[in-house]
Amino acid sequence: MKLLSRDDLREMARVENGPCVSIYMPTHRAGTDTQQDPIRLKNLMRQAEKQLPDFGIRPGDTARWLKPIQSLVDDETFWQHQSDGLAVFLAEGFFRYYRVPISFEEMAHVGSSFYLKPLMPLLVGDEPFFLLVLSQKEVRFFHGTRDSIREIFVPGMPTSLAEALQWDDPEKQQQYRTVAQGARRTAMYHGHTEDSEDTKENLSRFFHLINKALEPLLAGQHAPLVLAGVDYYFPLYAEANAYPHLLPGGIPGNHDGERPEVLHAKAWEFLKPHVERSRQEAVERFRALNGNGRSSVDLADVVMASHSGRVETLFAPVGVQVWGRFEPESGEVQFSGQKGTDDEDLLNLATVQTFLHGGTVYAVPPEQVPDSALVAAIYRY
Repeated sequence: MKLLSRDDLREMARVENGPCVSIYMPTHRAGTDTQQDPIRLKNLMRQAEKQLPDFGIRPGDTARWLKPIQSLVDDETFWQHQSDGLAVFLAEGFFRYYRVPISFEEMAHVGSSFYLKPLMPLLVGDEPFFLLVLSQKEVRFFHGTRDSIREIFVPGMPTSLAEALQWDDPEKQQQYRTVAQGARRTAMYHGHTEDSEDTKENLSRFFHLINKALEPLLAGQHAPLVLAGVDYYFPLYAEANAYPHLLPGGIPGNHDGERPEVLHAKAWEFLKPHVERSRQEAVERFRALNGNGRSSVDLADVVMASHSGRVETLFAPVGVQVWGRFEPESGEVQFSGQKGTDDEDLLNLATVQTFLHGGTVYAVPPEQVPDSALVAAIYRY
């Protein structure tokens, strides 16, 4: 499974050979009622189909044009491997979809570019995180947000210390054995205890193999990585780690067999102070700069500033659209009462442009935008 990365978003933001179809929908995980999900996608595809003639696709060609999405509708295996939400993007010569751990409101949008604002909580602001659960018998990796978590299969990642040693050094694997001590099992190497240099060496090799397997998956990501395991592991893994966004410390304890929802609660409890501090500092900075030209709640001004790369931090409401047009040459912003063929969501435009210029975006519920404003921005200058 490919995780959504900042590079993916940048690539999609630069697709402007409309029509561009963006579909968002909630999905069900395996073992729950997945039968309604393909029906939901089919209905959203039909909504997109009705919009395509406004963008030059003849009615007789819409079925051919939407064939990649229809292939997902018909793929029974695909629907057995879902997360909480599905995002689908289609343009001429471009087709991509992402299964993600956030539940979207249903939407089928056709425009001259992709509608990307609902993806922002996965990449920026205070929502996304990774969780690596470490033990000698079980290694698991998760992608989560404030509200949900999903386990990710990592190709080439050893799932236990014994497996890692077998890959890394067959002779060393022969030296590895486990002995039962009542209901508790303890890893032993030639009778050495967990504090021995031999044990540390094997754990270090184990953690380097895990890090190596994670590197391709985490390339281009910026979400914090949280560790869970006995606290003895945290400094050892930190030495092996190459991902720059590993948080210090971790969630101590033996988490073998713990359910994802339990791990999610513990991870979010660990992250919450970090998340709230980061966002609150941004809110306080916005208020401190209010009135001196370095912040704004005027959407037209924010749109123009985002296009020129002036927006340092943006608070944008999720689930809210403001339709209109922006003319980059003149800097003119026009508002429309409802979506027209040439209109786009100006909040989406400001969000994407802020992101593309390296700004921080907090895609938040409307009530969390500072000062109850429609949008709030901090400017670089």
